[in-house]
Amino acid sequence: GLITPAGTYTVTATNTTTGCSNNMRGEAVINISPSVVPTIHIAAVTGDTLCTGATAHFTSVATNGGVSATYQWTLNGTSIAGATNSTYTYTPANGDVLTTRLTSDTLCTSPASVMSNTVTLTVDPELVPTVVIAQHPGGALLPGQTDTLSATVTNGGTPPAYQWEVNGIAIPGATNATYTPSNLNNADTVTCLVTSGGPCGGNTTKSNGAGIVVSNVGVPTSPQPSPEEMVLQPNPNKGTFTIKGNTGTTNEEVGITITDMLGQEVFTTKAVTHNGLLNQQVQLSKGIANGMYLVNVHTADGTRVFHVVVQQ
Repeated sequence: GLITPAGTYTVTATNTTTGCSNNMRGEAVINISPSVVPTIHIAAVTGDTLCTGATAHFTSVATNGGVSATYQWTLNGTSIAGATNSTYTYTPANGDVLTTRLTSDTLCTSPASVMSNTVTLTVDPELVPTVVIAQHPGGALLPGQTDTLSATVTNGGTPPAYQWEVNGIAIPGATNATYTPSNLNNADTVTCLVTSGGPCGGNTTKSNGAGIVVSNVGVPTSPQPSPEEMVLQPNPNKGTFTIKGNTGTTNEEVGITITDMLGQEVFTTKAVTHNGLLNQQVQLSKGIANGMYLVNVHTADGTRVFHVVVQQ
């Protein structure tokens, strides 16, 4: 009827029955183990906030679990069939609640079975952006007039990435939400690629195409020069090309400037025609970015503008 503290005890028994010539004595060692309380803690190795379709990994740390502890994971209060290891992996839904039950095989556990802490998961959707571009002021442009294009994005994340294109060619440096070109040609089409940012971003969407109307602008496209015309060949190129044509003025000095689509000058030179014919090779620096550039050829009777695509 006594409560004995945990420890090791020796019990002695002596037989003193009357009439026996000798007393009998015996001893036994009794070990009394202390009572222990098992505990278990679970953690989401991959974090408690994931993107749609991502896999969640859980691990557990138990104390006083014994040599062959058993586990039972539960999802939203329901036992998961086959989930009986110390770790668990699955693809969660938003708001899922995970716990596990530990059953210890250690002697003198009280209680023998305990529940873990709970982990609630947040699952964010993948961000697929939508983008619409608008022109300001819009309408038909005069030669050299600027037009600001702005991209309005939904589901862009933080922050989205922008890349403006003219006629499908990426414009170096045009990576903001707005783009203000000044040297567009009639019928050029401007679009904007938007890539969503943030942990669940990475998806890219192309905007609607803004058609550009420029009055009184024409760019010669004839494959061979005829009188009063010029050509730029080859196009596209790797940064080296030739401008040929008839300026109509004998031994004239011609100015050649090249700008990117943001209006920044990347090359300038002068050439002299012979008997009114221009034949000038241009070689851009090897480090120039791929994309579309504007080649402006300034002669006595005006300026001719070419779009050139560099693909190194």
